[in-house]
Parts: sequence; structure tokens; C-alpha cells
Amino acid sequence: MTPQEHDVAVRVARGKLNRVIGAGLGLALRTDKLYRQRCLEKLEARNTADLIRILREEGL
Repeated sequence: MTPQEHDVAVRVARGKLNRVIGAGLGLALRTDKLYRQRCLEKLEARNTADLIRILREEGL
């Protein structure tokens, strides 16, 4: 996972909304959604809830 994807993933695990994540990191909404999708694919998560579970198990 790239550093940018990691930053987005951590904020997703904290329950932040896409627009809040994007604004906080200076990303366009589309870029934020792209990073979230890449995280789902790389961690083989089926959905956001699954992504959050995996991230918490990993200690992120």
C-alpha cells in the first residue's frame, strides 16, 4: 500500500467520510475514492466494513 493509500485507509478505519478525508489530505474526492478502492483490492476486502475489520486486525 502506498503512503497515500495508507493515509486514506487509516481515516476510513476511523470512520471519516470521503469528502472529509479528501479535504484533510488535500485530495480531490475522486482521488480519495480511487485510493479507497485500491485499498479494498490490495487487502482483498469485499466492502468498506470488511476493509475496516482488516485494518483493525492489522493494528492500523
